[in-house]
Amino acid sequence: MLKLTLALLLPAVAAAVGPTTVAQAKITNGAQQLATGKITIVATTPFLAADGSWVDTTSLTVPVINGAFSVQLEPNDTATPSGGSYFVQWQLDGAKARTEYWVVATSGSALSLASVRVNTAPTVSLTFTVSQLLSGGAVTGQGICWTGTTWAPGECGWLSNTVSCSSSPTYDFSLGNIQVLNLSCNVTSGSVLNVPPGPVVFRICNQGAFSFSWPAAVTGGVDPTQQAVGKCAVEWFQSQDGVHLQPIGLGVINQ
Repeated sequence: MLKLTLALLLPAVAAAVGPTTVAQAKITNGAQQLATGKITIVATTPFLAADGSWVDTTSLTVPVINGAFSVQLEPNDTATPSGGSYFVQWQLDGAKARTEYWVVATSGSALSLASVRVNTAPTVSLTFTVSQLLSGGAVTGQGICWTGTTWAPGECGWLSNTVSCSSSPTYDFSLGNIQVLNLSCNVTSGSVLNVPPGPVVFRICNQGAFSFSWPAAVTGGVDPTQQAVGKCAVEWFQSQDGVHLQPIGLGVINQ
């Protein structure tokens, strides 16, 4: 039996957790003839092994001689990210080429092919912190929402209500926590209905040289007419009495 050490996977410095041996002593054909050929092994994704070794997607070719092979591989059951595997290509003399996936467990004794073979490759699990995310065009108050085809910034679980522009528009929060007004007319007053106990959002978008006044029940709102044309003022409000709305923090301009 030929025993090979996987140099790119096996660290030079001994560690508490090390590689696992995968070996098979008798590989034959239907006539019980010992097989010869080779196996090509490659990690499906780079990973950090438990002993601190970095395993990259560089392939390793292992010979099969007299029906046997042995190879040491870093376990991927304790790897970071989790869910990795090895992609294995078999090419034995006189046999059709075939492929399979291995998941190698941490083990002090050698594992057989039956112990490492899996029917399908597992899914790699990645972990990241919120601070690593870029804004992606999001504005204050938005989160990551599923659009039906992809993940994108949005108001998850919130409904938007587009208010028709008039001199005295009605902002009805039973139709949505986000009230959107395209300022395409002069607004002199307005009213709010069905104010919820939680936060609400006004998004007022400047469409040109028009005037705007907040409803009497709203205090402290930013001036949307000071936004660039085509841009919006976005502001969060909350009510203490179910009638009047006060801003939460500073408004966001030119969104």
